Amino acid sequence: MNLYLEPIPPYDFERVAGTNRVFAPEDGIDLWDGNAYRRLINTSGGCALVAVESVGSLEQPRLRAVVEGSEGSVTEAEVSGAVTRLLSTNVDLRSCQARLSEDLLLGTVARVYRGVRPSRTESLFEALAGGVLEQQIALAVAVRLKNRLAQRFGRSLTVDGAMYHAFPTSAALAASSPVEIRAIGTSGRKAEYIHNVACLVASGQMDLDSLERLDDAGFVAALTALRGIGLWTAEYAALRGLGRYSCVPAGDLALRRAVGAVLGGGQPATETQTREFLGRFGDCRGYAAFCLLRLAFAGPGEEALNSP
Repeated sequence: MNLYLEPIPPYDFERVAGTNRVFAPEDGIDLWDGNAYRRLINTSGGCALVAVESVGSLEQPRLRAVVEGSEGSVTEAEVSGAVTRLLSTNVDLRSCQARLSEDLLLGTVARVYRGVRPSRTESLFEALAGGVLEQQIALAVAVRLKNRLAQRFGRSLTVDGAMYHAFPTSAALAASSPVEIRAIGTSGRKAEYIHNVACLVASGQMDLDSLERLDDAGFVAALTALRGIGLWTAEYAALRGLGRYSCVPAGDLALRRAVGAVLGGGQPATETQTREFLGRFGDCRGYAAFCLLRLAFAGPGEEALNSP
């Protein structure tokens, strides 16, 4: 299967596809080799390894997606939908980029990341489970745990001698137990939280489609009513799972450090200061947070800083 997608311009494929490598170099699920983005996606009939490459430009973007291997059935609609979601090809950030460009503090950062947008998780469930894993631990550790979760409970496929792992479905994790999940190296409580969410989703007690139709306040309220899902995790899921740039996990320590650096205090900003600072960007505040974090993780060597 070979199909083409045309993202909303401007679209910087290399840096969108490589975003997970900037934040998490050891990511074993979203793979980027400098030329192609690969991921083993879950399909209605099994799984499929999808490779995506750019055949266009920043101003006239065009992507080619190829199914390099599959187990079970896979449709063009499933591949197109997964690539669109994972690489945010249908997101129009021109108004957000213009808004940030006019800001005295973030104007340069916005221009540096023109055409770059946050990637998303394959599903809202992945964002929830991944968010629980990331709670109060270093991102690098959380990524290793996520890799182990995929290796232990996700579908796998070997293509050209290499093995790929998909993020586990809610059904797969619901069929396991907290004890089995804990064996990947996470805490007992986190294992219970992940298993509980998986059971709710797999059984239909929690309808993710209905959750996605809620406004920000309703979405956060519904999630924080669940055991083990606090404000940070709910806001993380809204940003990473739904692509809602009106939401921002302001309690995130890395983000607070990034905002603190911009404000020049020499210390991480408080959660209140972070909300107030990013609030000036309205519904673009999640995008502003992404730009700050991307720059903080990439460091001063970010290649875009040397671009005209």
